Amino acid sequence: MKTKITKLSVLVLITVCCSLFNATAQVPQAFNYQAVARDGSGNTLANQSIWLKINIHQTDSTGTIAYSERDSATTNLFGLFTIAIGKGKVLSGTFSSIAWSAGDYWLQVEMNTTGSSSYTNMGASQLLTVPYAMYAANAGVPGVTGATGPTGPKGDTGVAGIQGTTGSTGATGTTGAQGITGPTGAAATAPYIPLFQWLPVPMTTYSGTGSEPYGIAFDGTNMWTANNNDNSVTKITPSGTITTYTGTGNNPVGIAFDGANMWTANQGSNSVTKITPSGTMTTYTGTGNGPIGIAFDGTNMWTTNIWDNTVTKITPAGAMTTYTGTGNNPQGIAFDGTNMWVTNNGDASVTMISPTGAITTYAGTGASPWNIAFDGINMWVTNHDEQSVTKITPAGSMTKYNGTGTSPSAIAFDGINTWVTNHADGSVTKITPAGTMTTYSGTGSGPLGIAFDGTNMWTANNGASSVTKILVNRGY
Repeated sequence: MKTKITKLSVLVLITVCCSLFNATAQVPQAFNYQAVARDGSGNTLANQSIWLKINIHQTDSTGTIAYSERDSATTNLFGLFTIAIGKGKVLSGTFSSIAWSAGDYWLQVEMNTTGSSSYTNMGASQLLTVPYAMYAANAGVPGVTGATGPTGPKGDTGVAGIQGTTGSTGATGTTGAQGITGPTGAAATAPYIPLFQWLPVPMTTYSGTGSEPYGIAFDGTNMWTANNNDNSVTKITPSGTITTYTGTGNNPVGIAFDGANMWTANQGSNSVTKITPSGTMTTYTGTGNGPIGIAFDGTNMWTTNIWDNTVTKITPAGAMTTYTGTGNNPQGIAFDGTNMWVTNNGDASVTMISPTGAITTYAGTGASPWNIAFDGINMWVTNHDEQSVTKITPAGSMTKYNGTGTSPSAIAFDGINTWVTNHADGSVTKITPAGTMTTYSGTGSGPLGIAFDGTNMWTANNGASSVTKILVNRGY
């Protein structure tokens, strides 16, 4: 049967960084690309051979192709695969000749599962970070080393001892004068790389969202908040320009993006609302009681219904199916590439829900698990009542790490580290994969939601009707 490929879900951010050594340092002419392959029904293509055509466009997504190559890969159990762009079979152009500093570049991915010359276009996205190692390879060379100063004169030989008995050692000769220092070489003209700076986390707060923003999500360009107190959503551009659209269901709390539209979970009216990029709204009723969390599985939206221990699956057309049997008071929800995971605030547990609605609950998180996020391998949960997070493996094994700020609430992954909003003290906490924590103060009051835009973390500040942008600098 021919497999229709509809979507690549990128799980891991592509990070390129460099260190400048000397004029002859070897620069790797490639960078990694990692994604999840799915079929036409949204199911992952597990343990399957795939073929990809990679095009790097200059200026925009339809611009001149600066470089093109063909690659092949085999997905793992979760549909995940990795290729090194720059190491495939070259179709056109020269990877090492790409002038990364000359302007914008876009990455277009095409794919098939047959090995034929016919590919399905997966779309194009802008490369937002210049591969600094490749850029630095064209930097200026160091200046010539100054000449060595002349050697000082040899010291006098000591007086010989009397014949027979060994004489004493002669005195050491006087040290020669210091040679003249050679001129200093010219400095290399390497690019400025913020990656290696050590500075406080830069934060910028933008006021003027709707009342009491709760959830926050990224649409590929802008951030959106669900405003719990005035039945609205707010769109925030990267520069902080704010536009608010009214007309959702009652008390929108959670918000998620389906690749085209935003969706809100409306806790006060047992409904969800779909919002187009221009702000047009359609509300669908019939979820379980008290929808609060919402997440996308590649095809459908899912809500957690906190008041009746259920989850609801919503198709793109608004058709709903509700599944019972989670733990008590399900709240946060996230997708791991195959299953949905839910935090159960009322009984310190998480529930895994298969695509068909089969439910498995694992106990043992910290007190009052609030929200949940996926790091590409494990789930991470915020424990609102005890200043901790819990890491959960795919098999349900749990490890708890203490030391967040007060009342950790929302959680998001930046490609390397996990970030948490601390609702009670206006701060965020960064957690490394090993559980090491650093807390940064200075968000708006009462941060609840958090989301990553590829460069910055953004918090929805429930107590101040504002959002805060936090630069995620790899040097911190």
